[in-house]
Amino acid sequence: MNKIYWVEEGKIAGTSYPSSEELKEFYREGFRILVPLERREDIFEIEKIGFKVFPIFIEDFTSPTIEQLERFNSIIDEHPTKPILVHCTGGLGRTGTMLASYLIKRKSMTAKQAIEFVRLKRKGAVETQEQEKTLELYEKYIKGERPNNLKKFTTGDIEIVTFENPRRK
Repeated sequence: MNKIYWVEEGKIAGTSYPSSEELKEFYREGFRILVPLERREDIFEIEKIGFKVFPIFIEDFTSPTIEQLERFNSIIDEHPTKPILVHCTGGLGRTGTMLASYLIKRKSMTAKQAIEFVRLKRKGAVETQEQEKTLELYEKYIKGERPNNLKKFTTGDIEIVTFENPRRK
């Protein structure tokens, strides 16, 4: 059985890629929201278990965008009473980065504090320097600071935030 690690007990946890049997067990344990960070072919079956599924695709060993971090945190905000489980393949890099973003946004931690906290819960979480740098940028974004490569603009009622990652060009 995959082990979960909570960053806020009863609210939000991470794990590695769960099997359908593990998902059934997690559902019995009270999880109702699943945020897979990779493509899954079994979303319909997961929904039949009872989960609400909110996929956010992030390529392995890369960082989420600011938009993806904001989407993840809005999912948490939209479901304040339902335990949320987030996963990627190993439950370390992408999962740890998303969980750390929650701590930055909702618990007012610095990126460094959030990374250290998540690593206390799951050794090796937030695997790459790119993921660490993204969390540092996210901290600045949350504080209202705008680095040169972070762009924000509004179209009608929609606010769009983009982050140009020079390594992806």
